[in-house]
Amino acid sequence: MAYPYTMAEGFENGTRGEFDSETDTNSKLNFRHANYLVRRWGKGAYPYKGTYAMEVDLAGGTADAMVIETGGFDAAATVTQAVRFYLYVSGLVMAASDRFTIFKLESAGPVDEAVIDIRNNAGTIEILASETGAGATVRATNLIQGQWNSMELVALVDSGAPNDGTINFYVNGGLIGSAITGLDQGAITQASMGAMGIEAGTTAGLLLFDEVIGDDLRISPLAERIPSHTDWVTHDQHVAVGPGCVDVAATSSSTDLEVLFYDTDDANTGVTATPILTLRSSADETVQHLDLEFRRGLFVDVGGTNPQVWVTFKEGYAHSVGRRVSYAMDR
Repeated sequence: MAYPYTMAEGFENGTRGEFDSETDTNSKLNFRHANYLVRRWGKGAYPYKGTYAMEVDLAGGTADAMVIETGGFDAAATVTQAVRFYLYVSGLVMAASDRFTIFKLESAGPVDEAVIDIRNNAGTIEILASETGAGATVRATNLIQGQWNSMELVALVDSGAPNDGTINFYVNGGLIGSAITGLDQGAITQASMGAMGIEAGTTAGLLLFDEVIGDDLRISPLAERIPSHTDWVTHDQHVAVGPGCVDVAATSSSTDLEVLFYDTDDANTGVTATPILTLRSSADETVQHLDLEFRRGLFVDVGGTNPQVWVTFKEGYAHSVGRRVSYAMDR
């Protein structure tokens, strides 16, 4: 878990991170660094945040490729479960009427209770939400390929009697249609994300996933992809790529705060790596450090009870998506 959310994962360690398990019999799911992504798929495939994203290459066959989380998305009857993640899709080749699932909230079994699908609707590629992967009641909109899109699913779990579960679906902050209502749902016990139920006519395409957040309220899109001044960090994150200078501050709600800062733009932060700064606190207080310089980038490894870190960029640091893409191409 990552304060203040029930689930937060950006794949910044080059792994599935907070997700409990992975299913990928055709080896088409990977956790890719920005350097690989922009060289393989083009500049638009740079991760939405940080330097890593989860990749699914649909040319790898029809077997499911997904990560599964069994704790961070739990929701009992009458409880709301929300998810927000960023999705990049390009190069889809799908036969007419083909449809597959990219995210689902599931009850015990597992049984689909709220899903997000991609489908070819008479030649138009759509993104849609429904109760199940084959659900006929959907809320759909055109899927814009070649750019990052914010996906939000907000499910109010059925109370049991009467059937009063609901699903709301948001794309790039806008509600798609009206709520799907009158649903008979079980308690949510896990979530799956990737590509599931792929049909034979779907033979190519790239899916990238980043910045997955779960909570008990709607989360909404980020105000800025790359903050122009201060980045608020609550889970492991590459906050800068290339050289720069920042002021940092950190706090937690207990006495176990430990935040490690590494001069790196990749996931090389294991036992042999040396942090350039460690902030610790044995009391419920804020600790800080001014003028922290780095050359390759800045990775923040967050630890403690409900930790929060603020990274403030010094004036003159060229902080932009374009700069990060150029750095990745030249690296």
